[in-house]
Amino acid sequence: MYKTITVLSLREGTDPDEFFKYHIGSHAEDALKVSGGKMKKYVINRVVQNLGGENKHFEFVEMWWESKEAHDEYQKNGRTYITASGKTPAEDFESRGAVFNFKVLVEEKEIPTA
Repeated sequence: MYKTITVLSLREGTDPDEFFKYHIGSHAEDALKVSGGKMKKYVINRVVQNLGGENKHFEFVEMWWESKEAHDEYQKNGRTYITASGKTPAEDFESRGAVFNFKVLVEEKEIPTA
């Protein structure tokens, strides 16, 4: 299984509650459409408390894929899909105040705990 992990912060002046509502609503719907049913799981983790160290992050986003090819197809589709705002999903996301701190594609191996 493959997974993308994206770490986001918000530009100063961005309303966190408004952005989160947009992210779990219309942006998530667009992401699912772009995936063409190939995304296996989508989790948006909003930071609610910093438990130590310096942290300016707002969200950690995880998307699961059956293969690297499925992820690559999603990336390709996302460059041509146009949202209701007339922008690609990434352009719309950034125009609403999101800052991509980093994004990685990892191979995930779950280890049973029981």
